[in-house]
Amino acid sequence: MSAVMRLSDGEITLADWLLDPPGPDELDEFGCYSHDSIIELEAHLIASVEEDLDRLGEPAATVVSMVPDDRWLLISSIQKAIRFGLPDHAAWVASQLYALDRKALHRRLGVIAIEDVLAGDPLATAQALAVLGAMDWRRAKGEERVYCWLARRLAEADGDRSAAELLDAAHSDPRVDFDALDHMDDESLCRIVADPGQPFALRSAVANLLAGPRFALGKIPKTPRSPTRLFRLLVEMGTTRWGCYVAAKTASLVRDPMWVEISIIDRWLRDGTRTIVPGPDFPKPMSGGVLAAALDKHTRPGLQALRQYSKLPQLSRILAGVDPEQRKDALQLGAFYGEGGVVATRVVYTPESQEVYDWIRVGPEFVRWRRPELAPELIPAIRHSLDELNEIRRQVFERTVRGADHAARNLGEIGEEEAR
Repeated sequence: MSAVMRLSDGEITLADWLLDPPGPDELDEFGCYSHDSIIELEAHLIASVEEDLDRLGEPAATVVSMVPDDRWLLISSIQKAIRFGLPDHAAWVASQLYALDRKALHRRLGVIAIEDVLAGDPLATAQALAVLGAMDWRRAKGEERVYCWLARRLAEADGDRSAAELLDAAHSDPRVDFDALDHMDDESLCRIVADPGQPFALRSAVANLLAGPRFALGKIPKTPRSPTRLFRLLVEMGTTRWGCYVAAKTASLVRDPMWVEISIIDRWLRDGTRTIVPGPDFPKPMSGGVLAAALDKHTRPGLQALRQYSKLPQLSRILAGVDPEQRKDALQLGAFYGEGGVVATRVVYTPESQEVYDWIRVGPEFVRWRRPELAPELIPAIRHSLDELNEIRRQVFERTVRGADHAARNLGEIGEEEAR
């Protein structure tokens, strides 16, 4: 993926060109990265994808099972496969999901590119957004083939979950007072976002507030604001072409508030040194053709498995330290941060990006602990007992499949009876 661009002053790789700030002629009348500049940038991105697409073989054979929640299991499995760095499985699941629900596949790949890859591989993220926005090109190249290529490309990339974590920090840091911030004028808010000396949770919260009600999450006041001011601020802060493009496309194509975190993350790319941090090693078995980790809180079989898992002595002891009404949330969050939200390799650029990486999420800010001293034990306990969790998942999955087969046979018998 080292496409070379020929410019008037010589040659430069596409990846390097993306990480330069846009020039004055690339801005619109509002001082934002212009639509014409986005179109030009996307043409280069699509050309770079065409250079690489031919190495992908034919899509995997389409085999869609009758397992209940199949769609959600596949969506969960492709996201876990990309986080875990499993390109073959990611491409295979993309093929299965394409046959079942291509709109869900399209939407999920866009979210994954921003939530799980982002600055880990800036070029891969930008290519994903370009491909997902180029419907006519995808169809001309063979849409299923393109989606499988993209799933593989994202799974081969290094990870970065900073955008999601920064949003979490904005909404869980007790120092953030959205009502007080809402009474400040926009220029004062912009100064906070642009000041790297301010806490990252505060800058994240202010950027989310500046983006306006369309992107407001949780307790953010819905005061009418246009995201144009934040887009212009990105340019004023020296944000790269990559950052300006990814922010614009995440807002318009993916329609996700994670774009506001580019105001923080892009500075890391410009000022920092790229360092690869390996994720924790833990078992990643398959269950019924999908990753066992795909049976999570977003699927019915996953919820059944977690309920059984919570009864293990080593888990029930820790969960007894949580207020009873929040024990389910604590377990689900612990399983996510212990396994489901982990990337195989993560990129760190600066001390601040490392600080975000080290930020403790399962604790007093998320759940009410009656015994706070037990909070640090939750994730280690989950990681040490994943073999037991995966065995429970396997058993639940097998019961689910047997139930689906029984229901299918009954439907068939009813159909035959009606025909007679």
